[in-house]
Amino acid sequence: MEVYVDDIIIKSKKAEDHLMDLRKLFERLRKYNLKLNPAKCAFGAPAGKLLGFIVSKKGIEIDPPPVLVPPKLGRPLIMYLSVLDGAVGCVLGQHDDSGRKKQAIYYLSKKFTQYEANYSFIEKNCCALAWAAQKLRHYLLSHTTYLISGSDPLKYLLERPMPTGRLAKWQMILSEFDICFTSQKAIKGQAIADHLAENPKDDDYQPLHTYFPDEKVLFVGAVEDMSEQCPEWILFFDCAANSYGVGIGAVLVSPKERHYPGAAKLQFACTNNMAEYETCIFGLKMALEMEVKELIAFSDSDLLVHQMLKQWVTKDSKILPYHYNSFGKSPWYNDIKEFIKTGSYPPDASTNDKGFLRRMASKFFLNGEVLYKRTSDLNLLRCIDEDEAQYMMKEVHSGVCGSHMNGHLLAKKIMRTGYFWLTMERDCIDFVQRCIKCQLHGDVIRAPPTELHSMIAPWPCLM
Repeated sequence: MEVYVDDIIIKSKKAEDHLMDLRKLFERLRKYNLKLNPAKCAFGAPAGKLLGFIVSKKGIEIDPPPVLVPPKLGRPLIMYLSVLDGAVGCVLGQHDDSGRKKQAIYYLSKKFTQYEANYSFIEKNCCALAWAAQKLRHYLLSHTTYLISGSDPLKYLLERPMPTGRLAKWQMILSEFDICFTSQKAIKGQAIADHLAENPKDDDYQPLHTYFPDEKVLFVGAVEDMSEQCPEWILFFDCAANSYGVGIGAVLVSPKERHYPGAAKLQFACTNNMAEYETCIFGLKMALEMEVKELIAFSDSDLLVHQMLKQWVTKDSKILPYHYNSFGKSPWYNDIKEFIKTGSYPPDASTNDKGFLRRMASKFFLNGEVLYKRTSDLNLLRCIDEDEAQYMMKEVHSGVCGSHMNGHLLAKKIMRTGYFWLTMERDCIDFVQRCIKCQLHGDVIRAPPTELHSMIAPWPCLM
């Protein structure tokens, strides 16, 4: 028996003695109550990998290279592009040291969207080339790339005298790369690109084990016939973490199957569960900005889903603020509104709190579901919540007719407009201090507070 760190190898000089040796090992493990991982146990292995070599009864051999290899500088890349009616496949390769064999570096495939499927054949080639160039940008920027395809999309783009619309967009994307079209009759690598185009990524897609340990490849696919089953808006959201930080992203799908993606990077350290909640809140804010009324959200986090459905109790102190924020915060006037409507107090209100609430409620007026505040001159100001207050300050301060006034004038102008909230003046001052244009173009007064007078000392060092 040989032991190295956490690996154990049982060897026998004769094959008929191997079972007896294994029995002795298991008896020794059972005696000292040691456990083995069955998934990592191998019995009767004829060969094994060790430090890049294969050890077997034939001796020590070199481990063959992997299918995907990293690119080498100074050599051009070869891109095989295959475009079909509904999908596209791409293979990026490079010649080996001998210059005779081609080695694969990266594989790509995708389905055309509903509107991309209506393009002409040459426009599909241009769209596929621009998409592949964006995905493989970190490869193509450092190498000259030879494009091998059934048609020449570069010629079609460059011969256009005045490209407009999507053609101009594709031309701008491809302008930063050194791509040359090469025509070839017999293409061996083209068979792989054709296979990828005929079998694009589906819902059962599993990412390849690439040479990027700090990168996670995410795939979002729409469920077939989702518009018939769910006529509402659909939200997909997920997060990705690596050694450089945490990124969040969400995709909104309209009832007409239009996709609205969004992404952001978190500038603070957080746990995986916190990142999931940040992603959920990010997607919900996107839906609110687009005035979505009914929404169905999909997530791969069981913890978030069960906590949002209130099936699991949220006990983590770091997750509780996110949990409450996901359901939406109650407005500041909620207790006043409930007291005027039903005459009820908050459950944890003391005697002083109840008296203060009665005095506050006497200054407000409820009309249906809208709460107003009475002023000293008997005018009514509509009470708004935090989100509406942010929108109101933005429109009045820097909107179409905004004059970038200071915080006190901003609060007075909002009141003249007919709106009110408790912390109006403090919020307006903070909003003006965060306004970038006000800080850049504001007057910087460095004059002294009083007029300066020249003074002459009668002798040195008098002053």
